[in-house]
Formats: sequence, C-alpha cells, structure tokens
Amino acid sequence: MEINGEQTIGQEPEQLWETLLDAKTLEETIPGAKTLERNGDHYEGTLERGLAGISLTLSADVEIVDKEEPNWLECEIEAIDNTINSRVNGTAHVDFEATNDGETNLVYKTEFDFSGKLASLGSRIIKRKVNKDLNTFFTNVEEYVESQEAHA
Repeated sequence: MEINGEQTIGQEPEQLWETLLDAKTLEETIPGAKTLERNGDHYEGTLERGLAGISLTLSADVEIVDKEEPNWLECEIEAIDNTINSRVNGTAHVDFEATNDGETNLVYKTEFDFSGKLASLGSRIIKRKVNKDLNTFFTNVEEYVESQEAHA
C-alpha cells in the first residue's frame, strides 16, 4: 500500500529537520504514541491505536537509512503487535523543500505491507485511518511549531 502526499509547515527546513527528528516532539505529536526513544538514527516506541474495532499496541522500530540534512531522509519501519499477530513493514522518503516564505513543504512517499489480522481489514480501511492520523500528526506539528515560536 502506498501513501503519498505533501504538507506545508511553518518552519524553515533546518529548524523543521530538528523538530521532526526530536524523539520528545515526535512522542507528543504522533497520534497514539505512548513511548519513543532515539538512539542516533534509530527510534523505538510503542503506539496504541484503534482500527475497525481492533485495539492495536504496536512495538515500532524506525531506522533512518539514508539522509541529506536538511533536504531529505529515507527510513525503514517495522511495527509488531504480538497480541493480534500483526506486522507492518514499510519505507518512507521525505523531502524537506524550502518555500519562499520561510516555510517547508514536506513531500512524503511511503510504502507499507501488512500481515496478520491487520491485513484482513483491507487496504481501504487501513489507508483511511493512516490518512486521518497523518492529518492529525501534521496539525499537531504545526501547533507545536507555533507554540515554540510563541515562547521564543
């Protein structure tokens, strides 16, 4: 399943790079994130979500496998819920494109594979939930950026 899109955030690429790679910020802005730790380019965390009547507790690992700071990054994602025997594997490429007015246009291309009970839900249901969570995430990031600017 592919999920691609773009979103403009009110920070320059260098600042947004730091914002989006900060574990504490991600923990506060990712819907359902319960824990998140960073060790270099590796992130580990726990994510709780509900989807079509199924409660998920995903143990997630994200590894930045290539990057050109602050222009782009590529990462590999693996998330497992042993309770319902489900797995998510994916890749993401994110470009940080500067705009003329001091903002950043994030262009993302992702590809995910699902297995186990999660896969039985079908890609339409999963894609709708992921897109909703992405919109919430970007709203949360924008609010975080605005709150940081207000405190600066």
